[in-house]
Amino acid sequence: MANIIGSSSVEKLLRPLVIAIVGASRRGDSVGRRVLNSVANSRYAGRVYAVNPNYTEIGRIPCFSSISALPERPDCVVLCVRDSAVEETLEEAGRTGVRAAVLFGRGYDPEAKLPLPDRLAAIARRYGMAICGGNCMGFLNALDDLRVSFGAPRIEGSVSGVSVVVHSGSIWEWLIGNRRNLAFDFAVSAGQEIATSCADYLDFFLEQESTRVIGCVIETIRDPRAFIAALEKARARGIPVVVLKLGRSEKGKHFAKAHTGALTTSYVVYEALFERYNVVAVDTLDEFLDTLEIFRFGGECPDGGIATLTHSGGERQLIVDIADRIGADIAEITAASSAALAEVLEPGLSPENPVDAWGDGKLVGLECIEILARDPNVAVISLAADLFFSAGMGYSLQLAENAKLECKKPFVVFGAAHASVVPEAASRLRALRIPVLAGAETALRAMKHFINWHRSSQIMSGDEINSTLCVDRSDVSAGSNFDAQAYERLLISAGIPVAESRFANSQEEACKAASQLGFPVVLKTANPLIEHKTEHGGVVLNLMSEAEFIEAYDRMSMTCGHKVQVQKQYPGGTEILLGMVKDDQFGPIITLALGGVTTELFRDSVSFLPPVTMDEALGYIRRLKAFPLLDGFRGRPKANVQELAALVERFSVFCGEVGGLFSEIDVNPVIVTAEGAVAVDALFIRDDNPNSDSTTIPASKVAHG
Repeated sequence: MANIIGSSSVEKLLRPLVIAIVGASRRGDSVGRRVLNSVANSRYAGRVYAVNPNYTEIGRIPCFSSISALPERPDCVVLCVRDSAVEETLEEAGRTGVRAAVLFGRGYDPEAKLPLPDRLAAIARRYGMAICGGNCMGFLNALDDLRVSFGAPRIEGSVSGVSVVVHSGSIWEWLIGNRRNLAFDFAVSAGQEIATSCADYLDFFLEQESTRVIGCVIETIRDPRAFIAALEKARARGIPVVVLKLGRSEKGKHFAKAHTGALTTSYVVYEALFERYNVVAVDTLDEFLDTLEIFRFGGECPDGGIATLTHSGGERQLIVDIADRIGADIAEITAASSAALAEVLEPGLSPENPVDAWGDGKLVGLECIEILARDPNVAVISLAADLFFSAGMGYSLQLAENAKLECKKPFVVFGAAHASVVPEAASRLRALRIPVLAGAETALRAMKHFINWHRSSQIMSGDEINSTLCVDRSDVSAGSNFDAQAYERLLISAGIPVAESRFANSQEEACKAASQLGFPVVLKTANPLIEHKTEHGGVVLNLMSEAEFIEAYDRMSMTCGHKVQVQKQYPGGTEILLGMVKDDQFGPIITLALGGVTTELFRDSVSFLPPVTMDEALGYIRRLKAFPLLDGFRGRPKANVQELAALVERFSVFCGEVGGLFSEIDVNPVIVTAEGAVAVDALFIRDDNPNSDSTTIPASKVAHG
């Protein structure tokens, strides 16, 4: 879906000066009355009208017979009418000059040839309208105290700096009904996004001066190019974007399709996209809220790990166990910090992080926090506090308040479990801009996200990506004979080292090629109709003599044909797979994995968007569980990972330039030895729709973490 609206239309949708409720009613249980009450019973300073031919006034709100009869043109109309009347009403609004609308209905019209949502989208395109919905709960705007919804509770709270867009109406209700005093500046229930996408809302949020962090709960991305542009804008402005992606599992994807008609993309692709643009990906709503809260209050963050003060040896163990499982960085404090802690802690308490400061009840918490805050290895200070009704709650609150005044680093308070945090205690600390996180695991995840986001924001790659490859596109033209020789030419033109080989059409030519290369050699079928050679007996390794070679050729030619590839045998080394799959939405996605026949068995892989720099390629290589095999595991010779990284960089640029012409590319295996890295086999599968509107990241210098 193309981005069809402008920012001014979204402004009129979410911050209207004049709003009209079409279908407003005096009937108390009607959607129209509930929406009118929600808008009118607030401090919203804009002008409100009702539209219903049956009334002249509803609860002191002036009512008119139609949109055209209103005394002034609304910025936004809210359609509380049945589905059969929505199209006619939206058309009237567009003709009148209205540029924004809210549609609650599903737009269900089973008898029509063209679905109603598509017809409504066409109206929006024609008039340049922003539309919230359909099938949505509306939106909240805390900046102007405007609640355009039939089911939203009144939320008291000041400007938070947090805005969210949510695809699920129920999840939207759960979020705005939170009991952590978090009133979102804007909370949009986007629904079907028939005209206005998540990307449009993100762009609007980024234009608001109050915005500190943005949250998204999404089923799919309907406008990939605009979404990526919004993420680029967020990164440039230093505003974190936190995303909870729904529909990751096969069952989840099924329900996403049934619920919104969304075409979901494999979550691996989203992970690659999120990493490229420094998006914070979370797994649960509790983690989502805790992460929004730490970014809401957290401020700047130095490099380092997490330091925690506890009053329990058991809680200390719980914290390190969780941190180890989720990969949160518990800071290794310096010897000087350890010595300073030993001076203030009671005898027998170990001066380590996390710090158990309780002992026999000596109150040294503030001194311990001050020591941890001075440690250069510490980025975030956290207090595992008693925030439930107990004798220790008063001390925990006072300690947190004093620590906030003294601590120059980000300071966080969390309770051991979600249910153990007393709202009144949390509100007292949040009033001082202290993040109060609800549970040890989600707190540690939020702190990890906070540190990693700041760390990635500071990393700007200094390497230039080689974007001047001379790829011969004639090899991939529609009429070309696209075979193993073409594969090889493409890889060579991309600057990728390939195994030395010869092609032959007869036994005599093949024997001559083997003699020129020198035994041992590998014999492969070059039949372009055979994609997976091994499965058809099309690969024979370790041919040590001419006699062995002739026997292998004769056998292969009978099953696979006479055309063969004779290749130099590369002894030893580690096999790596390097592949590309073209995603329908986001274009080429590269996967780096443990190669050979074990690839699908072990599933040791990492995926990313092209192009990447050599340093970034090295980082991806080191993420493989099999990396120790490349790094001299148990006496193995160390592989030349620098050459492998260079090969990955070149392949990524190649995919950025011509990857859109292929649905899949497999370079498997790449043999990596101490001498270098070389591609020994490849498979290219042409895309049936090479001109599809998928997004391709440009092959230029990319600065990202």
